[in-house]
Amino acid sequence: MEFTNPDTARFALENNLEAIQFEETERSGKDNKITKQDVKNKIKQVEKIKNALQRYQGTIPEEDSIKKIIELAVNVYQNETFRFGATEGQYQAGLLMEMNGTKWDAQAENIVGYKYVIVEEGSKKRKVRQLPYGLGGREDILIPDLKLIMELKQLANVREREFCQLLRYMEERRKYSEWGEETKGLVINFGDRTLEIWLVQYKEGQLERIKMHEVEKTPFKDLVKSYKR
Repeated sequence: MEFTNPDTARFALENNLEAIQFEETERSGKDNKITKQDVKNKIKQVEKIKNALQRYQGTIPEEDSIKKIIELAVNVYQNETFRFGATEGQYQAGLLMEMNGTKWDAQAENIVGYKYVIVEEGSKKRKVRQLPYGLGGREDILIPDLKLIMELKQLANVREREFCQLLRYMEERRKYSEWGEETKGLVINFGDRTLEIWLVQYKEGQLERIKMHEVEKTPFKDLVKSYKR
């Protein structure tokens, strides 16, 4: 058991929290176990995130296309093949199959080379070099027509590191391609319990993220009857 006792595990479950949602730094018990106070802290953290969400008043470029992608992602998440979940790669394959019926040229696992800026001593000139040894990344799905990068995940909840991964790819596109600030990104998390979709875009030089959609998966208890002997 990853909790200090059954009561703590029950308290976490009552608040829709699982052990996998707790990072190592969020576990204060002996042997890295989760205490009741850890659960209370997590509840406050989740509430803080919910309260920070504001109704977006701005414009969203290519909004109809974004809504179509959301619709396709929901189709994948609710597909009977994935009724009991799937891996990130399986969800990605399903989404690409759904996109085959669209006009977009969706590209998968597109390699991204990271640029590194060197400032010369004396002249202070900036030189841009690509990191060697293939030390870059891979864009899960790229749609050039929309100037859109999609980062797919299969996690209990989306953390800042997932956004940072997408933002690294977006910055490469913004700075070193003709996309500029028209570059957009989607973080799509096919979670165990919830599908969560965020749009990330530039607005007047400022990055912003917008929670576009959230839908719950059919609870396990509704799919499988459980008995005790």
